[in-house]
Amino acid sequence: MSRVGVLVTRPAGEADPLVEGLRGRGVEVRAIPTVALEPISFDPPDLAGYDWVVVTSAAGARSLLAATALRAGPR
Repeated sequence: MSRVGVLVTRPAGEADPLVEGLRGRGVEVRAIPTVALEPISFDPPDLAGYDWVVVTSAAGARSLLAATALRAGPR
């Protein structure tokens, strides 16, 4: 029976847990980063008036939280 192969394209440094988990299950893994993340500076709007905010990646969520944390008051 042939082994299953998986190509992991996550950015360098972010693929390790996934790669290790797959290899631990006998999966043949190739880790080839095809994406590089670079922070950008931006001034997000005040999110208090929104019911929902949709982000499309963990990196985007971290960036949004970091940019809005300075505006957040005590909880």
